[in-house]
Amino acid sequence: MQFKDREELIRKLADQAGMTDQYNTKYAGSRYDSNTGTFYCEGIVVTHNSVVEAQNYYKHQMEHYKAVAAKDKSMTNQYIFAAVAYNAITMMADDGRSKVMKEN
Repeated sequence: MQFKDREELIRKLADQAGMTDQYNTKYAGSRYDSNTGTFYCEGIVVTHNSVVEAQNYYKHQMEHYKAVAAKDKSMTNQYIFAAVAYNAITMMADDGRSKVMKEN
């Protein structure tokens, strides 16, 4: 079975099982599903809990490296990287939440 045929078969099976929306949502690049509060990043499901855990992790890393960088300037980049990750996740989550508010 060629890849194109396989993909078509999977779509047809998903359609028959009534999973058209789930199939398209799960595998359609990166997006936010406001109905479930779930991010889909290139086929990887990122639940709300995962987003919160990642925020907490990078917030802790940011605070840790900020304190370390105050004593050791060579650690400044680690602080910056953690700050970028934390703020990017926060902005992504806030944007997703604001889209839900606009839709409702």
